[in-house]
Amino acid sequence: MVYVSVLSEEDKKSLNKVISSSKDKGYRNRCRAILLSDKRFTSKDIANICDIKRKKTVCEWIKTFKEFGILGLCSKPGRGRKNVM
Repeated sequence: MVYVSVLSEEDKKSLNKVISSSKDKGYRNRCRAILLSDKRFTSKDIANICDIKRKKTVCEWIKTFKEFGILGLCSKPGRGRKNVM
């Protein structure tokens, strides 16, 4: 199983702030997944809660968070389908 190491109170506050204030659903989902991992939910359980089809995706989010922190969870420019006007 892949889990985040124990989160500091500052990290938890930052993640919760993103969840409550960000307009980016993907970013909120990734932050929620990290908080659930801190509570020792399995990747499969997190994928089900966050409505993600692949548990491997959750493992990748956790790995990214460990390497880059909360900024690594942000959506990168140019990702996803482009808006049609």
